[in-house]
Amino acid sequence: MIFSTSSFSRRFRKKSMISNSLPPRPRPRPRPRPRPPRPPPRAPPREPNPPLNPPRAGAASAMLILVLYVVSR
Repeated sequence: MIFSTSSFSRRFRKKSMISNSLPPRPRPRPRPRPRPPRPPPRAPPREPNPPLNPPRAGAASAMLILVLYVVSR
């Protein structure tokens, strides 16, 4: 563990010396931030959503029978 950290620091020092000898690279120009999209035009108020289709009568009666069966045991 200690050896790996020391070799890493040696390698890092060597890399940093090389980068110091090179001329500094020009910083890339920051890209202009994209404008946020315009909000869509307000839609005219719609009628309230119709109620969702009620569950099928077969499923409801089966559930009711199941509940009654479990309760009566």
